[in-house]
Amino acid sequence: MPQKKSSAFNVRISTPQPDDDRPVSMEDFCRYLIQPNAYFFIPCRELWPGSSVNARLPPVLALTRSGQPKRDKNGKPIYMSASKWIDDNRRVEQATWHPGLPMFIADRLAVAGGWVEKRGTTSFNLYRAPRIVPGDKSKATPWLDHVHKIYPDDADHIIHWLAQHRQHPGDKVNHALMLGGDQGIRHSAATGQARRRTVEFSGDLTDPPNGLIQRLRQSGHPEDQ
Repeated sequence: MPQKKSSAFNVRISTPQPDDDRPVSMEDFCRYLIQPNAYFFIPCRELWPGSSVNARLPPVLALTRSGQPKRDKNGKPIYMSASKWIDDNRRVEQATWHPGLPMFIADRLAVAGGWVEKRGTTSFNLYRAPRIVPGDKSKATPWLDHVHKIYPDDADHIIHWLAQHRQHPGDKVNHALMLGGDQGIRHSAATGQARRRTVEFSGDLTDPPNGLIQRLRQSGHPEDQ
């Protein structure tokens, strides 16, 4: 029987990691296998060449299978480059864009708008969920009053629709909002901020997945290939 293969990641990450003040580390990078010499810098979803990764991170102590340090014939510890360690331990087969799913999607690949199961693979989700920070709901009163003023008959539905997209970006709503009105009523003030926050870190507002993935295809580092 063929041996069962494990995920490319030693530790699976089930939820997008919040912004924090930790120093840059191995956890901030993953190897993008579809493109030569390409590593995602996860906090901003940008691609780096291996030379830049190694300039940012120190070498890593090489270990045996039993977890002991490897040593050369003179007994000195053996080190490997940071990019080599990432190649071996944090690699992804593809990049996709899928609201509502974790940052690293195990055992599935996105193909033609759907999913195929492939054990041992990892897809990197370029989508970054909006940051929802609890606050003082009374401060929303001016915005609520504005929505009710310009759309008195539909204000509740508009507010609920926007809240649904904000709180559950992975759930598809079966209709869209089309808001109109006379020039100068400030309807953009009613929805613009909510729209920006919903796709806060997702790139091109008009076509987030294609906008990001197209930039990935166009990027490269020929000087390091």
